[in-house]
Amino acid sequence: MEYLTFALITGVGATAVMDLWGIVRRPLLGIAPPDYGLVGRWIGHMRRGRFRHDSIAAAPPVRGEHLIGWTAHYLTGIAFAATLLATAGIGW
Repeated sequence: MEYLTFALITGVGATAVMDLWGIVRRPLLGIAPPDYGLVGRWIGHMRRGRFRHDSIAAAPPVRGEHLIGWTAHYLTGIAFAATLLATAGIGW
């Protein structure tokens, strides 16, 4: 249970820091934050059997794509944290 708790805290925390950097870099560097809605659109189209798009931005929107994308974004962060903790140990 301790491993799962640390993986969740580390993954969500690291992902949140990355998102904060995405927000801050717009005024500092003029770079827009990533649009995780497009990730959700890509995942949403996978349910329909479409895995490749010439331009995901030009693909038809999928219902709930922002929620799908943001959820995938945070689950990926948690998975990376779990991998780190599995290989380096909880005391890394």
